[in-house]
Amino acid sequence: MGKSLRLSYIDWAKVICILLMISCHAGQKGLILDMTYQFHMPLFFIISGMLFRPKGIIMELKQFGFPIFFFGVVNMIYRISKHMLGGASLVASNEIMSESFKSLLLPSSISWFQGYWFVITLLLMRILMNNNLVNRFKVSICLMCIIWSSIEPFFLIPDYITSFKPYHIISCFPFFITGMLLKDKNINIIKGTFECKCIIMFVFIILTFIQGRVDLCYYQYGFNYLILFTNALLGSYIILNLVSVFPTRKYIQSLSTGTFLILGLHGLMYGYINKGIQMLSINNPYTPFLTGLIVCVLLLPIIQILEKYCPIVLGKSRKI
Repeated sequence: MGKSLRLSYIDWAKVICILLMISCHAGQKGLILDMTYQFHMPLFFIISGMLFRPKGIIMELKQFGFPIFFFGVVNMIYRISKHMLGGASLVASNEIMSESFKSLLLPSSISWFQGYWFVITLLLMRILMNNNLVNRFKVSICLMCIIWSSIEPFFLIPDYITSFKPYHIISCFPFFITGMLLKDKNINIIKGTFECKCIIMFVFIILTFIQGRVDLCYYQYGFNYLILFTNALLGSYIILNLVSVFPTRKYIQSLSTGTFLILGLHGLMYGYINKGIQMLSINNPYTPFLTGLIVCVLLLPIIQILEKYCPIVLGKSRKI
């Protein structure tokens, strides 16, 4: 498997996950929603693990710190401006600011930006994996995280613990480590007979019906975390094999590079796009996908400009 193919299918997989994420936030319902939540965020973490290279804690903080701050401030300014234009008092604006900063690590009525939980969890995991001791025992830690997440529902964990943002590490760490192991062991996941892939697809659908709606962000593991973990791997395998035959496209690479920007800004956009689509009397199960496509198309030229002139906004340390 050549390097270009690897990069190409990873880019495609990230973009598909981005589209699915936006479509879910934009109002996707039914079986499509349930199937998407089985794997789209876990696959993000798996891909992040596959691409991970230790850079040192300082470099991790530099690359993540600026975009986290930038997109959070953009979202906060938007919310304050919207409230002020709606006649809200200065006190309400101060409350928005207070709740926004509170959401960086603690539960809050306002998110720093939509998708922030994923970014901060990824950053904390990357910091952990820059520690040689954690890296050395990553498989053992991964197994402990799986076991704890599987038995956690049987315990009464206080809300002040589960609502603390770093607690997400426990349920997300196994997916990140899976990606690292795929890279370290040089495992070719783009293989298998057509019959085998059909069986995997069938099992994935059955487990999706068993699980129903799951959501890593809210610790909703369905029937059990172990089933969620298994089904997420099956769904990720299906997507990665599906996109492995897709051709390399520059715009797909740009959208993949701009994941941070899309996470940071899509929450400000899809509501207005949904209203515009409704005004055109377009209303069917695929409308949320159309919203996702429009968001990506609108943000693509911005990403391409930032790639060239200001990659730090995209979480990159140099011009791409």
